[in-house]
Amino acid sequence: MGKALGNLLTQLRAEKGVQQRVAAAAIGCGASTLAYWEIGDAQPRPNYIRNIAEYYGVPIETITKKIEHKRRTPKKDPEKNVEQEKKTEIKLWQMLEDTEGQLKSVEEELEKVKGEKRELEKKYDQTAKELFITREAMKNKTDSGEYDRLKKEYAKLEEKYNGVLEKCEKLDDAVTTNLKVIKHYKSTIDRLYKLIGKQAADLAFYESTGGVGKVN
Repeated sequence: MGKALGNLLTQLRAEKGVQQRVAAAAIGCGASTLAYWEIGDAQPRPNYIRNIAEYYGVPIETITKKIEHKRRTPKKDPEKNVEQEKKTEIKLWQMLEDTEGQLKSVEEELEKVKGEKRELEKKYDQTAKELFITREAMKNKTDSGEYDRLKKEYAKLEEKYNGVLEKCEKLDDAVTTNLKVIKHYKSTIDRLYKLIGKQAADLAFYESTGGVGKVN
């Protein structure tokens, strides 16, 4: 199922040079879902196709022409019906476990980024104080040699100040991105729990009917 599309999605992500979790967040799906698409075990629903095309900057037709349209043939063997439902349930649990692991990883990354940001903010405040002191010292210097020395020192401090400020802004962006990814993963986990509950009910129905019942 979907091997051609999976290869295409893998290639597009590689060309963009991003990790699965980054691409998944931008597309609006879970990283585990994107992983299933890329290995060909599943295909994206229509509502995701436009997001994929826009994110990778390709025409929608590039995606849709790789989608395989096949009808599923119902299994006539009741035992196989129950077996398939059990496999689906196991797969959902695995997806849930993967997503929870990814969520934990992003939460740890967020804490790391926050720590780096706190340290940079201290450097930012310290550099700002040094700039102020140096600027005030320059006002009172009449000796040209000493003034030139302070001027050079001020220029270096200003460069350092701007560098720290730029890094702080990047970390702010990283925090915002991680928060969005965390929100997405939590939403995915909630959805997976609901799917697992439904799947458990479907499996119980199949087992109660000896595998011949029809699940709507």
